Amino acid sequence: MARAVRRPHHRLSAKTSSFLPEESILVGNVVLYGATGGEAFLNGIAGERFAVRNSGATAVVEAWATTAANT
Repeated sequence: MARAVRRPHHRLSAKTSSFLPEESILVGNVVLYGATGGEAFLNGIAGERFAVRNSGATAVVEAWATTAANT
């Protein structure tokens, strides 16, 4: 089983970065499109069409856009 973990580099912080990952679109469009398994853990927001046609993968994100898969 595949596992993807995405988070900012450990040296980045609010002092050195101009954005906060939990308030920014991190992934979108075809990420997990048609996924049949695996896990994704994302520190940030999933954008439009995130995980559509997903039939088996598990994803954990801060938030998602209105058209992202929500089941």
